[in-house]
Amino acid sequence: PVILLTAKSSPEQQVTGMHSGADTYITKPFSLQMLELQINNLLASRAAMRQRYVHQVTLEPKHIEITNADEAFLNRVIEIIEEHMDDPDFGVHMLRAEMAMSLTVLYKKLQALTGMSVNEFIKSIRLKKAAILLRQSDYNISEISYKVGFNDSKYFSREFKKQYQKTPSEYAKVQKQNND
Repeated sequence: PVILLTAKSSPEQQVTGMHSGADTYITKPFSLQMLELQINNLLASRAAMRQRYVHQVTLEPKHIEITNADEAFLNRVIEIIEEHMDDPDFGVHMLRAEMAMSLTVLYKKLQALTGMSVNEFIKSIRLKKAAILLRQSDYNISEISYKVGFNDSKYFSREFKKQYQKTPSEYAKVQKQNND
């Protein structure tokens, strides 16, 4: 978490600080006990959010209710990835540019919230979308791999198996059996 501890207390300065990515803005004088409580609360909420996003299987960011800045950040990242889902060239640098953040800040914030690197998170979102397509469409695996931004079907299958412990064809077969 980024905590700004400063003597600058005007509303304009606070807005600027929060726009730059700070999680909280504390002005002097401050209570050490309150600072410790805010740090603990930020860390606890990040840990809870990391657990939720790491174990989340479905990709439905449009239905997630934004309750704080971290969720808004993750929803924006997911939205941008979805916009470029079928672009195999979309990666860290394009996401960084779309988010208007430095690569270091983007990496650290995403790592803190999800426990994943930016590349891992992008790949995870692509694979979650592929799982949805396998469940809900009649596209073949090669078509799905291209729709989620993978140029190489073998690489797609290998990465899918790493995340879901099944090949895409095994996953699709199980899902279709469950739906019958």
